[in-house]
Amino acid sequence: MLGLTVGLWVAMTALTGSVLVFGDGIDRTLNRRLLSVEPQAGAVAMDTAVARVRATFTDRRLAAVQLPQAPYEPLVFRVGDTPTTDVYVNPYSGEILGSRAQYGGAIGFLWDLHVHLLAGEAGETVAGLLALAFLVMLVTGILLWWPGRARLQEAFAIRWGRGGSRRMFDLHRVAGAIAAPWLLIAALTGSLLVFYSLATPLLVASLGGPARAPLPTVAAPPDASALPLSVLLAHAEQALPDARATRVTFPTMDSAVMVIRRRHDANSHPNGRSFVAVNAYTGEILQVHNWRRAGLGLRVADYEYPLHIGAAFGLPGRILALIAGLVPAVLLFTGSWLWWRKRKLRQLQRIRSRAPGVHGCDEL
Repeated sequence: MLGLTVGLWVAMTALTGSVLVFGDGIDRTLNRRLLSVEPQAGAVAMDTAVARVRATFTDRRLAAVQLPQAPYEPLVFRVGDTPTTDVYVNPYSGEILGSRAQYGGAIGFLWDLHVHLLAGEAGETVAGLLALAFLVMLVTGILLWWPGRARLQEAFAIRWGRGGSRRMFDLHRVAGAIAAPWLLIAALTGSLLVFYSLATPLLVASLGGPARAPLPTVAAPPDASALPLSVLLAHAEQALPDARATRVTFPTMDSAVMVIRRRHDANSHPNGRSFVAVNAYTGEILQVHNWRRAGLGLRVADYEYPLHIGAAFGLPGRILALIAGLVPAVLLFTGSWLWWRKRKLRQLQRIRSRAPGVHGCDEL
């Protein structure tokens, strides 16, 4: 029962993961009105966009904004706490293009299913535990499958002329063996991502630090207005000039700390793992974290997400992740078919053993 439960989850999460590997492009194709703008000359109208979003969503907190990384991408503001809404803004004019729920649309639904099992943080924890169970099953399965060096080539052979059951068994075995390395990476990185706050200190302790310093705590001054976002982005640019801004997290209630994520070209994480913390009211640089100068433990932890989605190896890695994500569905089908076939044969043997005259037929 555990194997079937984990198998069904693995097939589902692998298939959704295969789609999500290229989810941004698929989402943009399905929702061009929200996710695609006509590139124009001139600077991004950042402050105009912020003002319009604030004026439109007066009763909801401005939480973050995803900055465009290509000329055709919009600004994506996240407003509210629970539930959150994504607001899409033309970066050249500041025009609001529309909005939708954080996990709205087909790709958003698949993302929520893949990560949270549609059940929030509790679902994410369950998914992490299932990933750990699958990791154990993978390791034990590989140990049981290992044929030894002398028979390794034979273990990857599919005997097409040996009948349906044998072909299905060989297909099940070979597909699992070929996909095993990626499945190990996916299961390991997926569980590490779910339990990031527990796993990262262990990686830092075992591989070397230092650990990432906690963000400073600075209270917002009373009756004061934050500086324009364009000014704060310029301050972050001066503090970490060899990386580009990708995402801004606005200060929480009564806090002055704004976090500006920045990405170095060599960093395969989509949002980058460097950041600058700045006082939103004074522009003072409070903290700078440079991904390139992090210790080995943090560097390994920062590669978990790029490895999980295949981005660590560029486009070939994403294509490999997409293909490998289809294998668990094949394994579930072939494994279920083999189980059903074996069950039917056992039933047939029991029926024959109970039939009259079966035991004495050789004497007739």
